Amino acid sequence: MPDLAASHYPRVIAPDSALSLEFLAREISEPHRNALGQSHGRFAVLVENAGELIWDSSDVLGGLGIVVFPLHQHESEVDRFLITTVPAEMTPGLSPLTDMLRSVIRNYRTRKLAWPGRGGAHDGGRTLVMGILNTTPDSFSDGGRYFDSGRALEHARGMIDAGADIIDVGGCSTRPGAAEPSTEEEIRRTVPVIEKLRAAAKTPISIDTCRAEVARRALDAGADILNDVTALAHDPQMSLLAASRDVPVILMHMQGTPRTMQENPHYDDLVAEIYRFLSDAVGRAEAAGVRPDRIAIDPGFGFGKTVEHNLEILRRLHEFRSLGRPVVIGTSRKSTVGNVLDRAAEERLMGTAATVTLAVASGASVVRVHDVAEMRDVVRMTEAVLTGRTPSGT
Repeated sequence: MPDLAASHYPRVIAPDSALSLEFLAREISEPHRNALGQSHGRFAVLVENAGELIWDSSDVLGGLGIVVFPLHQHESEVDRFLITTVPAEMTPGLSPLTDMLRSVIRNYRTRKLAWPGRGGAHDGGRTLVMGILNTTPDSFSDGGRYFDSGRALEHARGMIDAGADIIDVGGCSTRPGAAEPSTEEEIRRTVPVIEKLRAAAKTPISIDTCRAEVARRALDAGADILNDVTALAHDPQMSLLAASRDVPVILMHMQGTPRTMQENPHYDDLVAEIYRFLSDAVGRAEAAGVRPDRIAIDPGFGFGKTVEHNLEILRRLHEFRSLGRPVVIGTSRKSTVGNVLDRAAEERLMGTAATVTLAVASGASVVRVHDVAEMRDVVRMTEAVLTGRTPSGT
């Protein structure tokens, strides 16, 4: 099944309720659109280049009441099909296609997060709050406020007291056009803070870097997680390091580099292209020896995307759960929030809260934020509404 998924990129685009597929309606022919309007399926799954699989499984699909709709092509080399009314449970072995659908739905419904937690391994049952600690002189959001290691440590402790589940330490600004420090400078900015923080607290620490030497030094200093905005692609040693240390990794999508990513970003099919990128990145990480349950994915809100792109990512965030990996997202104080609301970075708290609410409702496993106390309340309240249960206060 992993081989089929790697070729056909199946993803759930509507979960177990009446289908909400208006964004695809214009791509479906009129007769099919009429049929779709009367279809109240359990899951809708989009697959690529699967015509032969569908043909070979036609009798099985018909017997299960599964309906297939061909979609107009976004890209000439990709044939896409919308498979609807897919049951949540199917007998294994009916056909290669139904086994693939069964697997992707299981991925979608499962939140697996074999990461360190405040009281041991975290089981993925709730959304974690990752507090951002920028130790750079040119961060877009805090303007170098925590460039001094003493102030950085004090801020980290404050975020932990406010309920942060993870502290994410970064010493290289990824804002558009930011200057890139040397490896030695990035180590100088991050490693002493990680050492002091590890001595002071048990809260998991992630290192936000794309350089293997920085990551190695950070892990030696007490970091637990690798957060790489290049999905381990910038430095070939990163995947080998993650595998040898058996640590969790966050693989993020970015079009271009931090220096070029906002120079007219363009996509023919935004979510499909990001999904393929992340699927391939997961495959490369696993091939390098990284355990599947150690891998999380991040669609890269704000990294090589326009405002419209970012809004679509947030609106369709749930689709990325089909990869069977925890979804991480960082919307905090981003320029998209500022552009929509016409607010400066320090005035984007409420806009960020709205995006965090939507991310939690879409099944995000980790939200990366600056304002930990406020966003932890947002997460807990959203989860209480979704589950009907009062949080335990952990």
